[in-house]
Amino acid sequence: MQLKPINQQVVAVVGASSGIGRETALLFAKRGASLVVSACSQPGLESLM
Repeated sequence: MQLKPINQQVVAVVGASSGIGRETALLFAKRGASLVVSACSQPGLESLM
């Protein structure tokens, strides 16, 4: 199976407001992926923008 390039994918990250989840979301964003993020902390999610 051939995967699409990262910049053509949608990635869902749970726990994106801090720690590993945050770093994962930031790295996928830097590589051009479209993101769906969730977390318990709204301020943490807003800091990703």
